Amino acid sequence: MSDILGTLSAWSPELLGPSDTAVIPASWRPIVDADDPVVRRTTALSLWNDGILDRLPRFAPMFRDRLADVRVGAVDGVPVLIYVVTGIHESVITWIGFDPGSFGDEPRFWDSFPAAVRVFLRETHAGFMSRGPDQFGIGRPSEMETLAESADSPDGVEDWDETHDIGSTRLLIVAREGELMRYCVSPDAEPDHLIEVYEGDAYPRLIWESLDALLMLRFEVS
Repeated sequence: MSDILGTLSAWSPELLGPSDTAVIPASWRPIVDADDPVVRRTTALSLWNDGILDRLPRFAPMFRDRLADVRVGAVDGVPVLIYVVTGIHESVITWIGFDPGSFGDEPRFWDSFPAAVRVFLRETHAGFMSRGPDQFGIGRPSEMETLAESADSPDGVEDWDETHDIGSTRLLIVAREGELMRYCVSPDAEPDHLIEVYEGDAYPRLIWESLDALLMLRFEVS
């Protein structure tokens, strides 16, 4: 497991076992009790809400085909599922999915999230990401911040607000690709679109197309 845990240094999770069932969500207990990785991954995928993988036509088959195992762990006391995936340029890639019980309060602009994403965050994983917090997936709702807040200017980034149609306080970062690329929802965006922000530029894109591409990118970086 050392090679797997090495991919999770951003969180340093502890692995949980059958003796830890008191802190493990009831729907996850068959995963921690199973000795067979096939059972563990089949059970974990069965918990994903209907339709979300269907909306990710490139990522979904790659994820299913390369998913080798799923283990139960905890990060700062919050239960997580660790998805162990066979990589292309790396031997192992992991995604980490947080217990939906850690969802907390609804993030801002909640109605701007697609319905399937709202269900996923509430019922499947309150955050699903790889490599680092809110990267290559969807961040934890409790940690989402606006573009303005990420720039330490919570009331607005003047240079941005003067040159863009959607203000920096109206863009909520839900995902990242590294440090420069951010994916934002906004009540001011077109329906079913998010805004990809790269440095000082903003690009509207269909949300499922964007999320599918972001998740697939994880297979391409090392």
